[in-house]
Amino acid sequence: MNKTNSPHDVLQRKYFNTMVINGEEVAVLATIAEFKCRNENLETGKHVIIGPRTIVCTKSGHWSTDEPICADDAYFGRFVTSNQTESSVGKVVAMVIFAVILVAIVGVVRQPAVLQHS
Repeated sequence: MNKTNSPHDVLQRKYFNTMVINGEEVAVLATIAEFKCRNENLETGKHVIIGPRTIVCTKSGHWSTDEPICADDAYFGRFVTSNQTESSVGKVVAMVIFAVILVAIVGVVRQPAVLQHS
């Protein structure tokens, strides 16, 4: 198979060789996934194992995993993480904010009243 390097491919290599998301080399996974789904003409819905992950090929050579990342979006650094990850982080942030507010309120209430004698 002879394939010329389009600007799209050059842009792909530029971003995929450098991006790490959540400590994982997602960009490398994206490169392999796109190659398998698009260049190897895998049918829609085909499950392919790449390293520790299973990807599912979708229309137009795109693909998805349990943390969906569209290959074309990855070219421009737009990554979509799973809702579970986002909600977990959101819950932790909300709990920390609540704890800080609670400590501030308790600290103000427990302060002894300062009486000034004349």
